[in-house]
This record gives sequence, structure tokens and C-alpha cells, in this order.
Amino acid sequence: MKGAMEAISVVLVTGVLIGVVGSIYFWGLPLIEKNKDISILENSEFFIKNLNDEIKNIANSGGIVNKKITVPATVSFDGENITLEVETGGTIYAKGAEIPLGRNFCTMKNGIWGVDNPEILCVKSIEIDDRFFTTYTLKYIMLESEEKNYKIQLDDSPQSGGSDRKIKIENMGSIEINEQGKTVVKTIVKITIS
Repeated sequence: MKGAMEAISVVLVTGVLIGVVGSIYFWGLPLIEKNKDISILENSEFFIKNLNDEIKNIANSGGIVNKKITVPATVSFDGENITLEVETGGTIYAKGAEIPLGRNFCTMKNGIWGVDNPEILCVKSIEIDDRFFTTYTLKYIMLESEEKNYKIQLDDSPQSGGSDRKIKIENMGSIEINEQGKTVVKTIVKITIS
């Protein structure tokens, strides 16, 4: 009788342990995945904002900087815009909407010198087959003043790269051109992904 009670106790304790571990796995794994996705998206947003700060700093101060791509994403440059694309199982952004990550609206074409920022930084997240594809877009706009207009002009051929590649940001100098009767000062910043 005593041996049967011990066997029943072992079976009951084992059953309870299996139930607890199964519940933790069932409820815990999605939570772990959700936290992983949140971390990837927050790191991607931080990366693109930091890249923007580096570009503006190089445009204003000159020089060269190499920035390593530290997020699990693809960074592309199309000759004018920089995009960072990441795939996750969830998102922290509104689905399908283009959301500004700065002061400027995503649809702005030009800004005002001393009032607006020179960049348009936006994010858009879409869902396809239970996966979310989030794209961060960085581009620069013309800032208009009474005397001159100013623009950071990204330059080089289209290219892309993923994690552990580098983005070289290089100031190539400034040029003044006349567009529609107004002087435009363009600071050329070369972008190379290698």
C-alpha cells in the first residue's frame, strides 16, 4: 500500500510539472517573441535616427564616418532616399499608415530655413501572411529662406546591404546653383554601403 502511494505521488507530481512547464511554454513563448520583435523595431528606429544625426553632422562639419549596420535589417540607398527594412512577427506601429518619426510630415516637399528640419524620417508597417514588414525611410528636403535655399544632397549609385555591413558617409563639399532664379546651396554627402 505504501509503495502504491509513492508511485501515485510520483505520477501526480510528474503530471503537475508537465502541466506547469507546458503552460509556461504555451503562454511564455509568444511573450518572448513579442519582446524580441519590440526590441528589433526599437533598435531599428534608433539606428535610422542615429544615421540621420551622423549625416547631418557630416554635412555641417565635413569629414568621413563609417557606421556599422547593427540591426537585422536591409539598408538600401536608391540615389536619393535611404530605407531600412525589417521583418518581424508583430509591430509597434499602426498598420498601413506612414508615420513621421520627427517634426516634419511625411508628405512635405520643402521646408522653411530655421523652422523645419532638413530631413523627412518616416516609418510604415504592413502585414503580409501574419508577418510584418516595417520600412523606415530617410530623405532630405529643400529648406527655403529669403536669400538662398539649402539642401543636403545624398549622392552615389543605388546599393544595399544587411547586418554587419558598413555605411560610409562622406562630405563631398558644397555647390551653389541657380534654380528658378534663386541660389540653392547643396551640401553633397556621398553614401556608400559596403
